[in-house]
Amino acid sequence: NGSVMLITEREAGVFGSHDMVRIIIDEARVRPGYVLCALSHLALRRPLVLRHAYGTSIPHIDAADVPAIPIPRLPKETEDAIADRYEQASFLSAESDALEDCAGAAAESVVRDFETTGSTVDSARLESVKRLFEQASEFPA
Repeated sequence: NGSVMLITEREAGVFGSHDMVRIIIDEARVRPGYVLCALSHLALRRPLVLRHAYGTSIPHIDAADVPAIPIPRLPKETEDAIADRYEQASFLSAESDALEDCAGAAAESVVRDFETTGSTVDSARLESVKRLFEQASEFPA
């Protein structure tokens, strides 16, 4: 679907799709957050990426074509400010996902214990699960 994302430690070693193209950024030349901005930006993405795509119903791009995609360059300070925001957003998203996973696992544990024993769950444990969900939902979407 043309999605672009930074791979955090959370996704490291995960295989997503046979259509996924992994780009390893030379950070001495450009920061990953800035490349993410250029490749995901609604106005820039179409002319930058789609001219290298093939296929009619579902456009694809070959990994070999990725180096030919031009990334517009701005002054370093501007690129760094953009990269800071995109990289922070990726980190916060991964942190939120991890909290949500913990909350989900804790909730499943509570339900499993109830199903197994039939006893009520203590309020402190339920409150702990509730706090995990609240923390995960505090992150911007």
